[in-house]
Amino acid sequence: MSDRPTSQRPLTIALIGASGFIGRHLLDSLLPLPCEIRQLRRSATSAPSADGTRHYIGNLSAPDSLQAFLTGTDVLINLAWSTAAEESPHDHARQLASACLENGVRRLIHVSTAMVLGRSDCSEANEDTPPNPLSRYEKSKLVVEKALAATLGSRVDLAILRPTAVFGPDSRNLEQLARRMLDWPLWTRAVLRFVYGNRNMHLVPVETVVQAVESLAFHPEPLQGQVFIVAEDAHPSNHYQRIDELLAASMDVPKLRSTLSIPSSVLHALLRLSRRSQDDPRLQIIGTRLARLGFAPKKDFEQAVMEYGRWYALQRKENS
Repeated sequence: MSDRPTSQRPLTIALIGASGFIGRHLLDSLLPLPCEIRQLRRSATSAPSADGTRHYIGNLSAPDSLQAFLTGTDVLINLAWSTAAEESPHDHARQLASACLENGVRRLIHVSTAMVLGRSDCSEANEDTPPNPLSRYEKSKLVVEKALAATLGSRVDLAILRPTAVFGPDSRNLEQLARRMLDWPLWTRAVLRFVYGNRNMHLVPVETVVQAVESLAFHPEPLQGQVFIVAEDAHPSNHYQRIDELLAASMDVPKLRSTLSIPSSVLHALLRLSRRSQDDPRLQIIGTRLARLGFAPKKDFEQAVMEYGRWYALQRKENS
């Protein structure tokens, strides 16, 4: 599967949520490509902006305001999720889907989350694993997925992308661990390494997620409402102790070498008591469908973790 356009006619790609964490990285990656990029903002101008994109004023809660933004759009990439208390996730999704239908959008890529899997009883979960969401967040995300699929049917080519824990500069994922390593006494790191051991961290670099979004956006064949997981759980370094070691090396803090840890079954029980959804430390979330389409991550996983560590340490130094 190519992740760069091959057709001669440039695609018109519309982004909802371009100012968010994944959106900013995606926008930077799309800008050099031969495509017209549109951004939806609550207050902007439809004139060409300095970054080469076009800004449109609109609101997902008011579908009529999306007409100019969506008309002529080949691919709509939705990275946003309404947090308005008065609007249900189901209504939010149906409004977006209806706007796509009314304005002739050809393909919708909805970026959801692998968290919708909730608590799984299997050791390896993929796109065919039935979701079992527990938290309000997980349930609402799944509601949006189902409402989009039900409303669009086969009239708009839909793809749902479920990333695991996305990290990179400015991400919340890894922030807490990096902060602890710089601020907490060394013995606390040793305790956490002993407790969490080889627990799968479910991390995936933001560059890999962006690559997956682009691959789906430019894929020449219909995606037919499929769900795709983008994850790096199979990488041998995607566990707590190794992530601790990589961050330590990149942030210039002491490296702890002990690999002792409590049994995974004990950690599983502790996480279950804390009511975590993904409470099995051995659970691997695997994306099988992207791989079948020829997708292979270009970003080196360990390099991405160390780049995050260096970025975080520099930010702390500059802000101190």
